[in-house]
Amino acid sequence: MKLLGIVIAIVGMGLSHGAFAEGDKHEDNFEKMKANATEMIGKRIKMLQENQSCIQAATNRDGLRKCHEAIKEDRKELRSELMEKREERLKEREEKIKARKEKMEEKK
Repeated sequence: MKLLGIVIAIVGMGLSHGAFAEGDKHEDNFEKMKANATEMIGKRIKMLQENQSCIQAATNRDGLRKCHEAIKEDRKELRSELMEKREERLKEREEKIKARKEKMEEKK
């Protein structure tokens, strides 16, 4: 009986250690996501302020039209940047999955 209790305690300690390590990993990932979100919000705010300044400075329809064209281009650039980041994240995920599969194959 004592042996069973010792085995359970050792296994429990190993599992709890793994859970803490996993928590650290998630915490690092959270901080990365938070930094990325803050950066993107900052870019959007800057873009909106520039757009607002352009519109306020417009003195006629042509000036306003140019502002709208600039706004459209800004949005395209932001959208393409977001797509590039998304593709990078997908490649990272695919590489991690591939590495895990290879590691599992090695264990067999």
